[in-house]
Amino acid sequence: RADDAEYVRQVIEEDQQHSNDNYAEDDAAYERRQQQQQDAQERAAQDAADRKASEREQKFQAELDRMNDDEAKNLALKQKKKDGRRVKSVLKAFSKQDFYGVLGIHNFSIKTPQIPINIANVAKFTIPSLSLWKGPTEQSIKKQVRKRAKQLHPDKNKDGRAEEAFVALQNAAQVLGDPKLRAQYDKERKELRSEQMETGKRLVNTTLASTLAVLRKILQVCQTLLGPFFVPVAIIAALII
Repeated sequence: RADDAEYVRQVIEEDQQHSNDNYAEDDAAYERRQQQQQDAQERAAQDAADRKASEREQKFQAELDRMNDDEAKNLALKQKKKDGRRVKSVLKAFSKQDFYGVLGIHNFSIKTPQIPINIANVAKFTIPSLSLWKGPTEQSIKKQVRKRAKQLHPDKNKDGRAEEAFVALQNAAQVLGDPKLRAQYDKERKELRSEQMETGKRLVNTTLASTLAVLRKILQVCQTLLGPFFVPVAIIAALII
């Protein structure tokens, strides 16, 4: 009976393990399907944007061909080049989730440091820090959104991807125009910058440590080969360098 009970227990454990494996496979398959669907949607959206951009470029070229005045053509081409730079700048910033960059502004503040004053141990006081620049305000953001909208509106901007840039502007304005969403966005960006700085520091430290380790090995080999002549040779080499 004891053997029978042990056998039953093993069978139950095997069934349970098999069931867990199936659940794990189902979860992995579901995640793969979700990722595939997301990738397909992104490709479809990009294809649609590419087609729209191509249509707009063809439309502009047709308008250009109908112009008889060379000066008007040159002005139109010059304006389109300017429009293209704006659109490219906006899309580049949006791809990095830099919503302030989409608006064409920077989010930073400038403060003077506190200055302690000690006059012969008689008078001691501290000059407080002063805010020279507090960053964009809610009003300045709204003003910049309106300005940017005029520059990027597809009816005025002749670049092929003006519609993409205009949608990017709307998305950025939706976040930065809401105080709560903006505060959350600023917090996440600050955390991201801190993580990037820490990653950069670790990379520099790792590279430096590896370089120093290689140099130590080279010096050890040179010292072994040169023996008592190592120090004079090292001094001469340093003087030559």
